[in-house]
Amino acid sequence: MDSKVLGITLFPIEYHTRGRAIFHLGFGYDHVNDEYKVLNRIRFSDLCDRDQSSWYDEVYIYSSKKNSWRRMKHFPFKLSNYHYYCALDCVLADGALHWFMRERRLNGVIYIISFDLSNEEFQKMPCPMIPWPLGYFQHNLKVLNGSLCLILYYDVGGGFGADIWVMEDYGVEKSWTKLTSVTMAGWTFWSLTPLALSKNKRQLLLQIDGVKLVLHDLETKCISDLATRGDVSFVQSSCRCIGRLVRPFGTD
Repeated sequence: MDSKVLGITLFPIEYHTRGRAIFHLGFGYDHVNDEYKVLNRIRFSDLCDRDQSSWYDEVYIYSSKKNSWRRMKHFPFKLSNYHYYCALDCVLADGALHWFMRERRLNGVIYIISFDLSNEEFQKMPCPMIPWPLGYFQHNLKVLNGSLCLILYYDVGGGFGADIWVMEDYGVEKSWTKLTSVTMAGWTFWSLTPLALSKNKRQLLLQIDGVKLVLHDLETKCISDLATRGDVSFVQSSCRCIGRLVRPFGTD
């Protein structure tokens, strides 16, 4: 298969020497307009200013067809700095980029923001209908078999566990379904990435902290080690595409 390297022009912006800018980048293919796009959302604040009301966001879009950046006129959300203490995953699913946000107010609601790469519109998306935080100390967005996936981490017996939720019908709140819970005795993990679900929906391939591949049985909850660092280093960069490359669990 032929590959193509995209050359992206320099980002056209200057920063105040006393200011602070935090970047959130996302990349994806716009299938309607047949081009690649990069989204750059920047949070600006003064280094000494803790008043979030003075903070603001700017959003820029790069178009591969035009080979240029342009600033979007309006970012429709007032956000807290809460999400900077969580994983900053920006994931691509269903032609849109997604990441976590929290409203800029006391006990603000946590939700998912989506950015449609074709019509370039932002939307709020619902999280599962569960009591937050319910003991969860971290959460990540991932993609599993093309569906948006939510990982919720919690403390358990001196280690960590994780609940994995999948949005089976994109954009529909009630379609969030808890796929499984994962615990690993004697292993404290900080990052869990589901790579592929078998066709019979009985086995789940997981990457743990980027250094360990395991197979999780959804019925028995048993975990089998497949590979560790050194064995998987050659697939780390491509593991997210495993669903396109192989059938990990045969044909059943």
